[in-house]
Amino acid sequence: MSTEVYWYHANGDGTADRYPDSQELCRLIDRDGRNWFISPEGAIRHGGVIATAFELTLEPLFDAKRWFDTGKLDPAGKRVVLKITEAVHIK
Repeated sequence: MSTEVYWYHANGDGTADRYPDSQELCRLIDRDGRNWFISPEGAIRHGGVIATAFELTLEPLFDAKRWFDTGKLDPAGKRVVLKITEAVHIK
């Protein structure tokens, strides 16, 4: 998963553009932050972007056989979970 930060600008027509974080962009947003969001979900929920809003989380996985055999919770990786939080229907 990327650690780079992006800003999303809602264009007012149901779309949004993504911009990498920079000092120049932050100064622009500080002057007029209307329609700027730090996540795609924010642009969808509050910026009028036509899409499905979601929450993306990373959940730990454990070795079930080891737990049954020993009672120890040994990490066995992670999985991505995508939860739909709001669906926008276009008519």
